[in-house]
Amino acid sequence: VMNRIGIVYGLIAAISGGLASAVLKVAVKYGDPLSIAFLRNLFSLVILAPFTYDEAFKVTRDKGVLLTLVFTGSLGLGLGMWFFIYAMDILGVSATVLVTSLTPVLTRIFSVYIAREKPSRKAYIGTIVTSLGIIVGLHG
Repeated sequence: VMNRIGIVYGLIAAISGGLASAVLKVAVKYGDPLSIAFLRNLFSLVILAPFTYDEAFKVTRDKGVLLTLVFTGSLGLGLGMWFFIYAMDILGVSATVLVTSLTPVLTRIFSVYIAREKPSRKAYIGTIVTSLGIIVGLHG
């Protein structure tokens, strides 16, 4: 049984991400993708810092956690956002978001090897259906 509040948070994240992606296309008209990615992350820091300041320092006392955060932040929020904005500038919002819909599929694969998760048979079927939907969407 899925946790309903988790689903609500996921939907809020999806709506926020979709809206932000559409608006981001407008921002690219005024600056290069690297600068836009940097400023986007900077504003996130400014907005989130007051709410998480004390807890963030507690979490980063563990060197393993700190290295993980540096790695994932650099990859996802750094390089990932930069290339996402470049792709959006070249392909447009809809095609870029469709391509990045591979994220759940890739996450499923990586989570098996890195996080040692054991997805069910239905989860694998869902991953295949998602992949096929993305392929159809890109070629449709």
